[in-house]
Amino acid sequence: MAPGERESVRGPRRIWDLLRRIGDWTGGGIDGAIPNLGACLYESHGESVGVAGGLSGVIAYDRRRERTTWGALPRHRFQWNAIYDMPFGKGRAFFGGSGRVANMIVGGWQLSTIYICETGGAITPQWTGPDPTGTRFSANTTRPQVTIRPDRMADGRLDNPTVNRWFDVGAFAAPQLGQFGSSGKYVLYGSPVNVLHATLAKQIFVRERVRVRLELLATNALNHPNYMDPNTNITNLGTAGVITATIDRNFKFDSAIPREMQAQLRIEW
Repeated sequence: MAPGERESVRGPRRIWDLLRRIGDWTGGGIDGAIPNLGACLYESHGESVGVAGGLSGVIAYDRRRERTTWGALPRHRFQWNAIYDMPFGKGRAFFGGSGRVANMIVGGWQLSTIYICETGGAITPQWTGPDPTGTRFSANTTRPQVTIRPDRMADGRLDNPTVNRWFDVGAFAAPQLGQFGSSGKYVLYGSPVNVLHATLAKQIFVRERVRVRLELLATNALNHPNYMDPNTNITNLGTAGVITATIDRNFKFDSAIPREMQAQLRIEW
């Protein structure tokens, strides 16, 4: 697989009559370089003017320094969708000889799930302080405050990160006077996503074209905690590398939020 490319593996759409499932895996080389520099430099002067989290190049003429992976995409993402028609009711393996009333109770049940497992995306360490590069304009002798990448003294990634220490803060330091920080962008990994959504549904056919559908829905059914990315600014050692919040529903479309349950009833015709 070429640097920057991604690939998908999709499972069969139908395994047997009672179970229909779709599995999808997406992966890409986190250490691969993006050949198109424009993909890396799509914000203007993000770091040179001190915008926290800016993605533009620090040194406009040093393109090799700015080659990196695409931070908006996770290293790996697996998604599994399944719909299971339960084998109860008329014509099924269990209670196949049920009458109309009994079939309305035991038949027509369906279980559907969506499982998503995603590794953390790439994140960039930051440092805030008086401009060490001398490239930021100032009307007086006081150096302006900037937010740029720090010096990278070691790898910084941990084998077993925790919410209180997601990366090794000691692996980074303030840039030397007269220099930009040596750290590249997207050299750390953020928090992963692991979430299972489930729906238990019951269909009751009232007439040929009229049916009632009852659904019990669980968002993040297992209530697995999914966290926001850690604070990547190393200036304050007390908060650097610390995760302080779980994912909210506006952050990702995966709804990897704390468990929510709801019931709904609708009539279809």
